[in-house]
Amino acid sequence: MRPPHVIHLYEAALKQHLQDVLSHRTQPLYRMLDVHFGWYPSKSAPSLVSLRHGVACLMTCDALGGKQERALPAAAAVEFAAQHIQLHSGIYAKGTTSASSAILTCGQAQAINAGDSLHALARLSIASLEERGVPADAVLTCFTRLDHALVDAAEEQFDASTRQDKRGSPMGGALFGCALELGAVIAGVPDRQAANLREAGRTLGEALAGSTPRKAHSHGQEALASLANTGLPTTPMANLKEVFQFLLAQEAIPVP
Repeated sequence: MRPPHVIHLYEAALKQHLQDVLSHRTQPLYRMLDVHFGWYPSKSAPSLVSLRHGVACLMTCDALGGKQERALPAAAAVEFAAQHIQLHSGIYAKGTTSASSAILTCGQAQAINAGDSLHALARLSIASLEERGVPADAVLTCFTRLDHALVDAAEEQFDASTRQDKRGSPMGGALFGCALELGAVIAGVPDRQAANLREAGRTLGEALAGSTPRKAHSHGQEALASLANTGLPTTPMANLKEVFQFLLAQEAIPVP
């Protein structure tokens, strides 16, 4: 396993894969997505958006002994799904983020089309897993878990909107939990352990999206404690604890 502090290597691999997916499509719609990610006109420019979900998928797969190259389409899928939600949330909030502000220059209707295309690209990315040697049953599991996570994320947004909670991220932890579960599935982890990891990842995602420092700290501690209930062997669990601690520390969330 790579140490988590080389996160830039995961980010670079994911960025290159996402750019490859978009560059193979020539319609202007996909240049709008380059604008959203911050890669137009220069692909070497820093990303406007966080690639946190996809990177977490790759780090999880690596921590569990899987191959990063195999997991790249799954990481792309969960990142496309996360950006689908981020973009639509930005549209409804009238471009309050730099990424959504950039793409809204193309008009709200076209920005909605771009957001919808991200959802479709997420599912197409899952479909491409089989080309990387992922067994068909694992591909089906990834499809199912991504769809469940998107439904859960919609429910999280609905609840936040009902509470008129404008703080923090537009997402809770559902897609982050999915990112970890997909990484585990690609690594060949048994279904029950992967599902347990999804729940730990969901809590970690809630910490990273925490609306207050106190909530972020509480969820962070809960996420670390829940790793002990995943049923994973000692070494993979220790690897994942290191990943969890690193991701929390990146957001300045104090951890034990």
